[in-house]
Amino acid sequence: MLNPNIPSYFCDDPQSYILNSSFYDIVYENNQKFNTQHEYRLDNFFTEEIKLRLKSLNFPFKNIQNLQLLDLCCGTGFLSYHLKKIFPDIRIDLIDISPNELSSAKDLLGNSKNINFFCGNALDFEYPVQYDIIIGNSFLHHFPNIPEALNKIHSKLSTNGLFISLHEPTLAALDWESGSCRLPLKLLLKKNIALKYRDTPEKKGSYTDIWIFTAEDLYSLLKKYGYTNIVTAHSWAIRPYITAKFAWHLSEKNRKLKGIQPFLLKSSILLDYYLSHIFPSRFFGSCAFIAQKDNK
Repeated sequence: MLNPNIPSYFCDDPQSYILNSSFYDIVYENNQKFNTQHEYRLDNFFTEEIKLRLKSLNFPFKNIQNLQLLDLCCGTGFLSYHLKKIFPDIRIDLIDISPNELSSAKDLLGNSKNINFFCGNALDFEYPVQYDIIIGNSFLHHFPNIPEALNKIHSKLSTNGLFISLHEPTLAALDWESGSCRLPLKLLLKKNIALKYRDTPEKKGSYTDIWIFTAEDLYSLLKKYGYTNIVTAHSWAIRPYITAKFAWHLSEKNRKLKGIQPFLLKSSILLDYYLSHIFPSRFFGSCAFIAQKDNK
C-alpha cells in the first residue's frame, strides 16, 4: 500500500504498487540526492542481526563462497560490509543511484577483495553478469514501480537465483521508528487500521519511502512476477523503538555507541527475534523475504 506520508494523488491505485508516472522523476531525484556521508553501523551485533535475519529466511549458508552477489541500492555499503564479515571471500557487486552514497561505500569497502562498484539507476543499468543472489536492505519500497523492479531483478538472476530483501517497512514501522508503540498495539488487537493520507506535499518532503507492505502483500507480488519458494519473516519492534526513543541513531554527531547502549541494542535484536515467533507479523516494523527465480 502507499505510505500515508505520500500524498494520495501520487498513486491512483495503491494496490498496484505503481506511482503515477509524472512523479517518477521526483522519486529518482530524491534518491539520487542521498548523502549519509559515512557508515557508522560497524559493530559486531549488526553482523549478528543480519545473520539472524538470514537464518529466519532459511538462507543456505553453506556453499555460497563461489557465488556472485549483487548488493542492490547499496547505500553506504552497510550490508556488504557485514556480509563480508560473514563470508570473507564472497564476490559482490554494489550499485546505487546516489554518487555520494556510493563514494561512502567505496571508503568503507575499497580495500576489500572481490568488490566492484557501479553508479546508476538499478532498473536501467546494464549489469555485467547474471547474479546468483541479488540482495538488499531497505530498498524495494523506494522504487516508484514495484512490478518493473521485480521484473528487472528476475531478468538478472541466474538459473535458480535468489532474491533477498532483509528489510521492507510495514504499517507498524510508522510508529516503531518514531519511538511510539500505539499503532503496533492497535494492530495486535485489530488487523485492519484505516489510514489517512496527506492531501498536499510537505514543503521539504523527500518522497523516497513510498510503499509499506504486509508479508502477504510481498508474497503475492513475488509470486505474481515470477518467483517461487518464497519465505517471509518479520522483526523490528524493540530495537527501532529504543533507537528512536533515546536518539541512538549513529551519525556525524553521534559516531559510536557508548556505555550500556551496545548491550541494550544487541539484547533488543535478540528479543525481537524471539518475539517474532510469538506475535503476528503485523505487530513488527520490518518484513524480510527470500525468493527463488522461477525458470518456467
